[in-house]
Amino acid sequence: MTGKKILIAVLFVLMFSDAAYAGAFDVNSIGVKANSMGSAFTGIADDASAVYYNPSGLVFCDDHTWYSQVYGNLYLSKITYQANGIQDKSREKYVVPGFFIARKLKKWAFGFGTYIPYASNIGTVYNDFQDSDYKIESSSGFDALTTVCAFQLSSKLSVGAGLSSYWGKMENEVYQFMEVKSEYNDRAGYGFNVGIMYKITDELSMGLVFRSKVSVDMDGFVKADDITNDSDIEFELPVYYSIGLGYKPNPKLTLGVDYCYMRWKDMDEIEYKTAGIKTSQRTFYENSCRLGLGLAYQFKKDMAIRLGMKYEENATEKQGLETSDDFNILVPSSCDVDLFTYSVGMAYNLSDNTEFSLTGFYVEGKEREYNFKRYSQEHSALLIGFRFKY
Repeated sequence: MTGKKILIAVLFVLMFSDAAYAGAFDVNSIGVKANSMGSAFTGIADDASAVYYNPSGLVFCDDHTWYSQVYGNLYLSKITYQANGIQDKSREKYVVPGFFIARKLKKWAFGFGTYIPYASNIGTVYNDFQDSDYKIESSSGFDALTTVCAFQLSSKLSVGAGLSSYWGKMENEVYQFMEVKSEYNDRAGYGFNVGIMYKITDELSMGLVFRSKVSVDMDGFVKADDITNDSDIEFELPVYYSIGLGYKPNPKLTLGVDYCYMRWKDMDEIEYKTAGIKTSQRTFYENSCRLGLGLAYQFKKDMAIRLGMKYEENATEKQGLETSDDFNILVPSSCDVDLFTYSVGMAYNLSDNTEFSLTGFYVEGKEREYNFKRYSQEHSALLIGFRFKY
């Protein structure tokens, strides 16, 4: 290996060895009705997005019926980093799409979905960082392809399971005295989910879901000063445990509550191998939780209103918010803060088998401070989706 290649590999280690992706890797903007109801859907799961939320719910849908949905979430992100009295802002736009389809056949049900379950703010760009010529770009996202089946054990109890294949893309770019870029874009790994649905009464149901860890192993490259080196990255996305309740006091009203516990602490490091040099990056992650509340009310024959509120606990210890002091590189590692999401949506039946949905979201991040630096987020989003039943 030439001295120049060694230098580039070392530069990569210095620039990214502590630039952890945020514990906000979790994306739960999934599904049309579910997303509008604060993701409180584990104990409801009565449409095609049950493929993700709880596959066992599919067997309580109508017999010999297809369910499907397609949607897009348009996000306007606002991420802020403040240090030395200087505020840096990242303003990005991105779309989170998804598609689900499912079929109920007596005691069996089957489904398929493609969606984005993991990402790190999708994209963050700091131009003229700290009033310098320094530019930082970071983005990541993971697409899932999931196939599920479910079986009705009795009139009150069902089980379901699914297998998921993940494709990932992760990019980092830093511009200072030279451009250093890393990119990983490959099949990321496999995982599975298992769900149970229990109808306590005709009005009250409970769902339990276990989502496995995903061992990510992707190939990529690191490029600097027109020299490109092969690189690979390895880490594990965490185990999820979810429990939810669904309650229908009358045919027009549906209430949901969800709790999800995520073992981010198991993803304690990210390993790289670049130009033959192995490095590991501490994530400073800790376990976190998510709580969702949702309401859907059919106030007219063809119209419904949906409301949601969601709390997402940050999953990064404070020392994981910035780079290591050992190198004195002023690069924010992440902007992982507690998030509160509020949603209001309307659904309109275009026909007997087609529903159009429109939902607005406001995401408020609780500012965090560490080592005289401040980190905050604030986002708005718009969901446009269609659900079909035929």
